[in-house]
Order: sequence, then C-alpha cells, then structure tokens
Amino acid sequence: MSFSDKLISIDKLMMMINQHGTLPNKVLNKINYKFRLDWNYYSNSIEGNTLTMQETRSIMIGNVTINGKPVKDVMEMKGHDDVVNEILKIGMGELNISESRIRSIHKSIMHEEDPEKQKWIGKWKQQPNYLYNYKNERFDFTAPEDVEVEMHKLINWLSKENEKLKRNDKTALHPVQIALKFNLDYITIHPFYDGNGRTSRILTNLILISYGYPPLYVKNNEKDSYYQYLGEIQGYGGSPDLFYSFMADLLHRSVQIMLDAIEGKDIEEQDDIDKELRLLKNAVKQKETTPPNTPKRPGTDELLSKFLGPLITALHEKLKTVRELFSEFEEAVLLPYPKNSGGHKGTKVPFKMIIDSYKSKYVGKSEAQMLIFGWQREELAGEVVEIMLYYNRIENVNEKLSLVFYMPFKFKKYSYNSYDLENKELFSKTYDQEFTQTEVEVMVKLYVRKVIEEIKAATDIN
Repeated sequence: MSFSDKLISIDKLMMMINQHGTLPNKVLNKINYKFRLDWNYYSNSIEGNTLTMQETRSIMIGNVTINGKPVKDVMEMKGHDDVVNEILKIGMGELNISESRIRSIHKSIMHEEDPEKQKWIGKWKQQPNYLYNYKNERFDFTAPEDVEVEMHKLINWLSKENEKLKRNDKTALHPVQIALKFNLDYITIHPFYDGNGRTSRILTNLILISYGYPPLYVKNNEKDSYYQYLGEIQGYGGSPDLFYSFMADLLHRSVQIMLDAIEGKDIEEQDDIDKELRLLKNAVKQKETTPPNTPKRPGTDELLSKFLGPLITALHEKLKTVRELFSEFEEAVLLPYPKNSGGHKGTKVPFKMIIDSYKSKYVGKSEAQMLIFGWQREELAGEVVEIMLYYNRIENVNEKLSLVFYMPFKFKKYSYNSYDLENKELFSKTYDQEFTQTEVEVMVKLYVRKVIEEIKAATDIN
C-alpha cells in the first residue's frame, strides 16, 4: 500500500472515531494513559534509557523510587512525562511551535550531571554532531553555525503549510505529511548536542495532536527499521515516501487503538497486563501491615541526623551559590508543636546543627535533641516535619524578593515518607531503610531546580 493509500485509510478510521462525538471521560482517560505510557517508554528506551515499562509507570504516578538506575534516566523520564502529559491535555487546536518552545522542551527532557554539559541544555549546538548509520558510515548533521538559520526556515515552512490548511489551499500538504516532513527535516538538522530524537518525536506528535490525530511511537523492535529509513534518506538519497509510509503504519496503529477503546475492546497488550499485575502486587505489598520486627520510629535526634542528614548535607552544598545571591537566608528543619511543650512553639533546627550531628555519626543526647522541648520517642509518629528554605533580598537586582520553600516529611510509627514541593509522595521507607544516594540526588535535583525556577521568574532572568 502506498503512502497516499495509507493516509486515506487513516482518515477513514478518523471519520469513524469522529462519528462517536464527544467521548466519555472514562474512555478518554484510558486512551490517554495508553499513549502516555507507550510514548514515554518507547521514545526514551530506543535512545538508551534503562528504565523498564514498569518503572516508567512508577514515574508517571509520582513515585520516583527507582533503585539502582542512573539519576539521569530517572530525571529525563520524569521531564519527558511532564511534557507528554501537557501536550496530551492540549488536544486539537492552534499549532504553536516556535524556537523558544523547542528549546524549552529540550530543557524539560534533558538532565546532565556534568556542569559543562548543563550549559548546553536548551541551546542550539556549539559543536558538530554526527552518527554512524546502519552501514557503519558516518553522516554529519547540519553544521552548528547554520542551525539557527535552518531552524528558522523550518519553523517558517511549518507556519506557511499550516496557513495553507486553514485556507483550504489545494497545494497544502496533508496534515500527517506536514508532521512527518517536519520530523525528517528536524532530525537532519539535529539542532542540539543530544536529545534530538526524543525532541523530534515530541514535536511531531504535537503537530499531529493539533490536527486531531493521536500520537505515534516507535517500539523497540521497530527502531532498526526507523533508523534505517532515516539513514537511507540522509546518506544515500532515499525517497522520503519510504520513511513516511513506515511512520504512517505507526500512526495507523495509534488510530486503531483509539477506535478499539471507543468500541470497548481491550487495548492492553499481554506484556502490559503482566507488568500491571506486578506493579499492583508491589503496591499491595507496600500497603500491608508492617511486620512486628520492623524497627519503630527512633528518637527525634536520630531522625534528624541519620535519616535526614545525608539529604540536608547534599542540599546545603548544592545551594551554596543560591545563598551567595541573597543578603538574608535561613535553612532549617521545622519540627511541629510538642504535645507537652506547655504551648511553646515548634522548633527550628538549623541545617548546620544537623550536618554536624550527621558527620559525627553521633546519636543520643545531641545538641539538636536538646533544642526540642519535651519530645518523647513516640510523639513524632504521624507528624509532619518540614525542611524550610528562606531567601530574602538580592542586592542591586530585586531587594524586595523573598522566597520560602517547604519540603515535607511524614514520620509514622514504622515508616516515613518524603514529598516533592507540590506535596506528591516521592519515597516511602521503613526505619531500617535510609535514603539511598540515588534517592538523595533525585530529591536534591527536584528541590534545587524549583528554587532556580522561582528565582528566575522573580528576577525576569531566562
């Protein structure tokens, strides 16, 4: 079947879908979840991300406890899911792709530990990039000095084609072909140092969704064909129609999934069901009553030094530059009102005190514990403890700027939980489990990124 014939087949299915009118929320949610999961998992997996489908699901429900996996993979999957979720909510409507939006998407899906590479995120590449194709021959992408011009031309082309469609111009390309040609041209430019494949698929799907089509995705067993078609076009003058035809099959699959869901058919693959059952089993286990031999909540000083100490130490170090910007700052842990405090207010324990206690590995009658009025071993169970960051006045920029951040932790009888700045649960641990280094790094990155975003927003710095 030719590419043109496949477009006709896709549009016939879309007509059948549209005849159903407004879909019930239950059906829409089922469709969106399926596309969100597959798009997240496969688009990252074919680029080398090590997270499994089950771990991708965990990221999507706000649980970023992925032990043994690189922080980069975890953070990039979370950023990718944020972008995908936003696009799926947009739905059909105005097409809005600009250079600034493309760079913003790149910032969202990339994560680097190396400070030098961090500077490249969200910026057009400064160094040449290339790949070795399926024939092991080198192909060079657009030179760095030409990227800005080529991206400007590509976005202008997209805008003009979009206007033609609005005018019902007979020379306008089919909406699907516009999306696929944009994908192909974008990949050939390769405007960023890394993340070009994921970004190209996000933008392609953004175009498709704006025209009323579902997103497409390339499965792991399809990636060789995907890269081979690209390689044929880029290196050997192959016909773009071969690539378009391949991608049309992927879109046809997505459209059929939509129709099947509307008609009440099962859209889960057997592998998906097996993994969902395993995920459910793990979730149920976490809800089970904690065994009697699990340690109960330790003393307050141990909670501060042993369990929060590694996080606070790493966070304090990472925020060093932030502190240098402000004339006033305070970083502390807020303890709630003690029950037998006689009405005395809750206690602030400075970071420095907790760090000193943690580094000395001293647990007992520490200075931190002596600050706490009347605490007994069980009184903190069920209470929320918060890390507080307070920054005030940036001289010569914004002297009125005042920022406060709270990061909650809930200490129960047998377990404790950490949350992000939007009060979504991150990690759940029992008292025989301390935060792993990966978990500490994830939390620090989430917290510091939010602080940076707030400072930028308040000071109009991009």
